[in-house]
Amino acid sequence: RRVISSERAEIYHQHCWDISLGASHLRAARAAGFKTVLTVHTPWNFCLRGTMIRFGREACDGRIDPPVCAACWMQKHGVPATVAHPLAAIPPAASALFGRAMPEKHLASALSARALGELRKREFAQMVADADCIVAISSWLVEALRLNGVPMEKLVLCRNGVDPGFADEAAEASPEAFGPERPFRLLYLGRWDPTKGVHVLVRAVRALPREISIGLTIH
Repeated sequence: RRVISSERAEIYHQHCWDISLGASHLRAARAAGFKTVLTVHTPWNFCLRGTMIRFGREACDGRIDPPVCAACWMQKHGVPATVAHPLAAIPPAASALFGRAMPEKHLASALSARALGELRKREFAQMVADADCIVAISSWLVEALRLNGVPMEKLVLCRNGVDPGFADEAAEASPEAFGPERPFRLLYLGRWDPTKGVHVLVRAVRALPREISIGLTIH
């Protein structure tokens, strides 16, 4: 609040959504009279699991459904799906009570998961209310935000930029151009985090036939 009050700007643009920079900061900017813009880069704003992969098996549309989200979150943390679904059906009030009354152990976390799902839904609604404009960097993020009630007039699609010549160069690269002396080279340069899909890339490369000349470098 002190930083915001010392600035003479009119627009506050937030590029992050986590404990260090999240809902309270956006709310403070709005309360100070700023127009607020939030850029959504990842599904953390609405997906408890953080991956948009429901129960680790299939693509999720991103719709916040507290019982389903809670069960999915529990399954990620080692609770079998057959157990997670009944636990996620616990009424929200009882789930919140378990979370406050029990020590921070695995059972307490599982019993309070429904309350966690309800909290995420409330936080998302507050985020939408506090943002004058929400920027999404991909079409699937736009669709997930829309499914969760974000008005289309608040949404802006602004894709990550790429070199315009990249697509043409990729199209011209034929399999015959690569061999033992000139392998096809893949480079990953980025954050070491499961949401980046590095493990998917490694599995894909390892699944290729040995005779394919390919190199993978990870930084």
